[in-house]
Amino acid sequence: MTSLTRSGGNDIFHFEGVDCAELTPNFDQTCENVNISTSFDSAGWAKCTNGSWLHGLYRSSAGNGIDVIDGMQCCGATNPADREWHDCNIEDIGLSFDNAGTVSCPKGKVVVGIERSGSLSSGGGNGLQQIEKMECCSVEEVNMTSTTTALPPAPFHGIDGPLDGKGDWSSSFDSAGWSYCESTLDDTNGDQHPAATSLIRSDGNDIVDLEGVDCASVLPAYPQMCSEVDISSTFNGDSWVECPAGMWLNGLYRGGNNIDIDDVDTMNCCGHRTLEDRGWHDCVEADISIAFDSAGNHGCEEGKVIVGINRSNGAGGKLFHVEKLKCCTLEKITADEPVRLGSPPPMSPPPPSAQ
Repeated sequence: MTSLTRSGGNDIFHFEGVDCAELTPNFDQTCENVNISTSFDSAGWAKCTNGSWLHGLYRSSAGNGIDVIDGMQCCGATNPADREWHDCNIEDIGLSFDNAGTVSCPKGKVVVGIERSGSLSSGGGNGLQQIEKMECCSVEEVNMTSTTTALPPAPFHGIDGPLDGKGDWSSSFDSAGWSYCESTLDDTNGDQHPAATSLIRSDGNDIVDLEGVDCASVLPAYPQMCSEVDISSTFNGDSWVECPAGMWLNGLYRGGNNIDIDDVDTMNCCGHRTLEDRGWHDCVEADISIAFDSAGNHGCEEGKVIVGINRSNGAGGKLFHVEKLKCCTLEKITADEPVRLGSPPPMSPPPPSAQ
């Protein structure tokens, strides 16, 4: 198990699944069930024994809280002497796992433990938002002839065709529902999510006059995940709404059929699946308070993406109440190759053929 995935609610049935990876080379493995029926009812860690990794969870009853997680299945090398954790780290998911999406261990590591806060008895909360941290480790078979580092490298996805385009919301944003930047990459795994770089509006000032966004694919193509950020109460007056640090705006959710921008209830924010690989760089506030009073494309300077939106007060809220955009360069902090937007660099010409 390498990651946890959840949907929008906080009850246990919104825990939707995990990402899994085979360990290579193949070796004899065995599993054991670890009873956490008491220890996971309140704040604290639930962990596999040293050298084992999390393979499954047992839900004991029909309750809605995470206290009904009563067992962990942990697996490791059959010979206990061949088990060892290596290069462990604690992933703080206290904020990112409060919203729908996937939280992951760094590439090459597996989940070996989970920490929760609160407890049902103390009134401190008992939902998915109480899952705060994961312990992630490389798994090493100490006495094997070939050392096992837990996972093969995650595949990168190919690039096919032009990468820049428009998110046409001229129909989708006329009624309740989601509107996104759509990927134009060869996205076989469904984990490429372009960034909005500008807002496009027509002549009117109602919400239906937001016609779309300009979009740019984030390169190099690396595994990405998205979270839904609830702005239903914060975007109703003079305020900023922002994506979590290091993430970019990919879409907006219109929650009703009123004519005002108060109906913008949720932001879809995307970023690198590994938290430490996310970063904003050279952020600026783009003042569009005058330009966005008229039809056209209004947004970030070249090379930057939208990560936040500012609006002013106004009854109901019209498009001319959108005043500023927060625009940042994206930085994949641990990558060898810097993040960029748009089309890949041209390929070098082939060498001349021999005569």
